[in-house]
Amino acid sequence: MAVEHLCRYDLTVPFARYVAQHAITNMKRYHIAKVYRRDQPQMTKGRFREFYQCDLDIAGSYPSMVPDSEILKVCTLLSPRCTVYLQLL
Repeated sequence: MAVEHLCRYDLTVPFARYVAQHAITNMKRYHIAKVYRRDQPQMTKGRFREFYQCDLDIAGSYPSMVPDSEILKVCTLLSPRCTVYLQLL
């Protein structure tokens, strides 16, 4: 069975592909977009088929712990402003 239409189900893989194909050495970015699960999620457990994903990506070499501290700063700035459930992995 062929898939006629494909929905974006992840933001990380396209970013990694872009970095590799364009020989990016250092890059920081954020991306918020609607994504979809291909599997049959258990909606009773809060796993929805369609949802928004926010990625904070840092690729390349930076001074030790600087990227980690930048991600923590963004999270502390955004979390009081968000009215949606935040899940940090």
